[in-house]
Amino acid sequence: MKRSAILFLILLLHSLVSVGQDIFDREELFLKNLNSLYQDPDQSIRVANFLLSNAKNEIEKSRALYLLAESEKLKGEHSRSIKNLYLAKQAIYGESNPYLVSLILISISERCRISGMDDISKNYLKEAEIISRNITSQQQLSVVNCKILLEQTERLVASKQLEEALQTSIKAEKVIKPFEALLPVITATVKNEIGNIYLETDNISKATDYYQRALSVVKKSDLENSSVAAVSLFGMGKVSSATKNLQLAEDYYKRALAISTVEEEQTVQITKELSEVYKTMDSLSEYRKYYSQSSELSSSISASERKVRNTILSQIEKEQAQQIESKKGIYFILGGVLIALVLLSGVLYYFYNKRLDKEYARFKEVISKIEREEKLQTEEAVEKEIVPAHKKIVIPESTERAILERLEDFEQTTKFIDANMSLQLLAKQMKTNTKYISEIIRKYKNKNFNTYINELRVNYIIHLMKTDKKYLAYKVSYLAESCGFSSHSAFTVVFKSITGITPKQFITFLKKSSK
Repeated sequence: MKRSAILFLILLLHSLVSVGQDIFDREELFLKNLNSLYQDPDQSIRVANFLLSNAKNEIEKSRALYLLAESEKLKGEHSRSIKNLYLAKQAIYGESNPYLVSLILISISERCRISGMDDISKNYLKEAEIISRNITSQQQLSVVNCKILLEQTERLVASKQLEEALQTSIKAEKVIKPFEALLPVITATVKNEIGNIYLETDNISKATDYYQRALSVVKKSDLENSSVAAVSLFGMGKVSSATKNLQLAEDYYKRALAISTVEEEQTVQITKELSEVYKTMDSLSEYRKYYSQSSELSSSISASERKVRNTILSQIEKEQAQQIESKKGIYFILGGVLIALVLLSGVLYYFYNKRLDKEYARFKEVISKIEREEKLQTEEAVEKEIVPAHKKIVIPESTERAILERLEDFEQTTKFIDANMSLQLLAKQMKTNTKYISEIIRKYKNKNFNTYINELRVNYIIHLMKTDKKYLAYKVSYLAESCGFSSHSAFTVVFKSITGITPKQFITFLKKSSK
């Protein structure tokens, strides 16, 4: 009897050890793949599916779904990734694991921000901050706080609050410093972010230092073929471009593109910068090749972004529906209103996206014309003035030629941005009369005086916005004044008649394109 009891205790202890070891092994597999997914997302997807099929509880299920979602994001499968994030959130919410809940909420916040749903993004990030206060592990708390600070940094950079963004990212670096050796991916990510901000503020030496620090981290951690390494190489490429070392820039960009885990958005930026390098080097065939790749992938991403927004809205609607179901006795009327608002917002997003796609296509057409060094003109054909036979203006050929030459010289100046510019003033500057100058503009430019001057002004301000980033931060009223328009409204009307989109929308697209 005594021997049987001892044998039973031994078997029970062995069983408990085996179960404990099994749980430990699955947790270790999860933690290991949180780093390796940036190097081999396909392998991480396989591991995540294994963990999902062997999950013993909701926490393990949520871990697997989170790993799956992060891996799918790197693969460009954004809609599927978002669905799995919400499934992970649904599985874990209410469980006592604030670390995992916080990670999921931060990831959802990031996707909402990238998709242009800023208010929703802020709400998720705020929720993550509140829940993270219950984390007891110092390492886990540092990871979550660092990710929250990085997300805040991205928001500040987007709004051009670069000094505040720099301070926030440096704070993130201090938070993660004690765990740099254990968390190489997030460490390198922070250093890349700081490098990006320094580069944005033209501090080339500081930017170079931080990109090299990030590359040192990924090299030590055997992550040289990861998406994090691609960001560092892209940064070094931009540094080389800024210092006119085009051969080195080409090498860095190509090394970045050679990494198999580069995200689509990053690929667009790399190919765009590489095309500019080849353009400067007068290698037109390579320029066209990479510019075409950049444009095609950018169009694909724009279509994907719309699908992602709809997926997020759909997931939010599902969550709301579940909450309503649990409390429908009290909130039945309120729930109906919320669903109606969600549906309405979906319809509004649909029409907004259709209009946005059309405007973005027009923006790309405008940019393409500018890059081909073509002058923008009003889309509507300007009707030729019908001059009665008895009022035909006859200008001596030598006089006509002289005025036309002076007019061409005038176009190379900035005199046309004078707010007081009029037909009389132009005639005086051309040393002729108003009838002659009006006739020559009609005959050779195929437009009247007002249209002619307005087109010069719009082309001038577009050139400034494209070549000098500070103009993208100015108000429309200042831009109007800078190119000679007397009012904000007049400038907006003329700008849209020439480009097909408003100045504000043009600036938004140009900011997005430059990123």
